[in-house]
Amino acid sequence: MDFMLWNAPTDCGILSSGAIMMNLSLYIHIPFCRTKCCYCDFYSITSQTRINDITDAILEEMQTYTQIYNTGIHKLNSIFLGGGTPSLLDPDRLKAIISRAKLSLQSDSEPEITIEVNPDDVTAEIVQRWMESGINRISIGAQSFDDRDLEFLSRRHDANQNRKAIETFRSQGFSNLSLDLIYGIPGQTLESWIETVREACSFKPEHISIYCLTVETGTPLADMIDRGDVVMPDGDHLYDLYSHAVDILSKCGLTQYEISNFARPGYESLHNLAYWKLQPYIGLGPSAASYIHPERWKNIADVDEYLRRIRGRLSAVGERERLPLKSQMNEYVMLSLRLNKGLDTKEYSRRFGEDLIQSKEDTIESLLREKLAYMDGYRLILTKKGRFVSDEIIDHLT
Repeated sequence: MDFMLWNAPTDCGILSSGAIMMNLSLYIHIPFCRTKCCYCDFYSITSQTRINDITDAILEEMQTYTQIYNTGIHKLNSIFLGGGTPSLLDPDRLKAIISRAKLSLQSDSEPEITIEVNPDDVTAEIVQRWMESGINRISIGAQSFDDRDLEFLSRRHDANQNRKAIETFRSQGFSNLSLDLIYGIPGQTLESWIETVREACSFKPEHISIYCLTVETGTPLADMIDRGDVVMPDGDHLYDLYSHAVDILSKCGLTQYEISNFARPGYESLHNLAYWKLQPYIGLGPSAASYIHPERWKNIADVDEYLRRIRGRLSAVGERERLPLKSQMNEYVMLSLRLNKGLDTKEYSRRFGEDLIQSKEDTIESLLREKLAYMDGYRLILTKKGRFVSDEIIDHLT
């Protein structure tokens, strides 16, 4: 079945013969949730009546990209099932999506396959079926081990369900667990946050992500703040929360490799590293984004329109851009500085023909003087304090 690829990238990322094989990551967006959290602005809907239709359409959309990327140039490196709540999918449908991806897109080894799960979706039976489908990494949306935090975030699970979910995965032999935690929740104290981080560590997960609660326009949280019902914590408190978490996670054997991400050696997220290293990725499903240098495109964020287009053999892409050189330079700076390895200034010069040390001399000298960054050879690396204010630093360097 051929689709009209009106919005595919012009060069499709296909390299000349003899080129080095490139890793390709696949993101699959499952846009369904039982309930919406007050802070979330990812595209999802609470009605699940079209969940089977969407998975059928994702398989059709995948076939489109198979025709382009099964060329011997790209190797499937990772699959990430996100949302929404992909753990709502029937395991047989998950298995069909994963099997099709592995068959359709070249892979000379077992790719990293991650699914995001809500703790209250977890049972021993479903964990076994996920493992049978090829899923080898779990990202649990725990968010907190304090019921007051979870209630504020309007999560549909409690702290005890977090514990039970983790124990279920371990009892079924699952050996690659990642926990998501959120700090900066109104009413969250330093003491309660420390307890959450310590309890998360007690389960010896292979990976932990800590995210600062952000206020997104159009969310219920933004409305609560506009009405004056909620006051967000100040920057000093947020830094205390972040700093203590970094220290605790380090003592627990989790190495920070990115601003928000910590892992035991060998358990870094290959999929997320692909984003930060500007490697190519394809997104399937409503609102999913894709990137093949130097182009980025994003599917429409509408279940009904997505289905209409896929069924009509039309592109589901809603927006697309070919990144100008300046945008490529800025993204390289932003993404490199997120990583603990920092920004390789020699590589930057090779890619863009500009000496960053010279062009941003005053800014870099200020960062070094204020101990927000340091130089390790040719690499500019942010300190712990620098990582916390990385957005501001990146603004001055781009």
